[in-house]
Amino acid sequence: MFDFFIEFPDDVLKMHVMFAIGSILSNFIQCSLTSFCSVKLRIFFITTIFVTGLIKFFGNVAQSWPKEVFADYPNMVTTLFEMFDNPDLVLLGVAMETVGYIGTSVEGKYMLESQGDTMRNTIKKLADMITNLPTEWRVRALNTVANLLELKVCNQDTQSLALVKSWFEQLAPDPMELVMSVCRQPFVELRLAGLQVLQVLAEQQWGQEIMNNTSSLIEFLLDRGIEANKLCKDAKYEVVKTITESPTAATSFGNVTLLRFREFVCEGPFYVQAQSEVAIEGAS
Repeated sequence: MFDFFIEFPDDVLKMHVMFAIGSILSNFIQCSLTSFCSVKLRIFFITTIFVTGLIKFFGNVAQSWPKEVFADYPNMVTTLFEMFDNPDLVLLGVAMETVGYIGTSVEGKYMLESQGDTMRNTIKKLADMITNLPTEWRVRALNTVANLLELKVCNQDTQSLALVKSWFEQLAPDPMELVMSVCRQPFVELRLAGLQVLQVLAEQQWGQEIMNNTSSLIEFLLDRGIEANKLCKDAKYEVVKTITESPTAATSFGNVTLLRFREFVCEGPFYVQAQSEVAIEGAS
């Protein structure tokens, strides 16, 4: 998902590179952007390979040092969020993936939230992209949402859980309906991206509670028959497995539903009920 981001073997080296190169490039972009009088020239400049590469590099380092980078390079932060309004889909894709990558760390989530209305508007833009863009960019937007919402159990506390829940609620008037509408699409890529969001929700108690209160969602998860693709069967299995491994699952779903989930996991993603079993159940 993040194959364009650089892997530095040494954190200290990575930070030195950022401050050596980043300060030069940040100052350069600030001067260049403010010097243009024509909006067309400004858009032309911001869509160049140079700026695209710079944003990727910025996101790579900001993921490791979000607090320092957001404080020292506010112009880059502004440029990143402005890219969400750019009509160039290539540039838009870079912006989505960069925000998502920064948001994979808890501190990165807090720094994104510190942008206030800018971040809240970005969340709403992501929802609009999930609905209206071509398939490839809808998938990217969903992947970004999944990264922003993801919180492993070891990183969950009252503050972090409240933050990601607020982001989810800002997506749409009925954010779960938005996700489920994607999961029911006939396109494998979209279904997989939607199921990834469900898996992220399945790791958190508030997400589990919303899932449990969503009409027909449990039956959707337990129905292998509607998934014709192996990858989708695997992805749905991982959602259910995540629920069964959660320490809050019994509280969120109740013991009866949790037992159904555990049975589903024991049977595996490709289990097919024998015809004799179906006949016996029908007779009873």
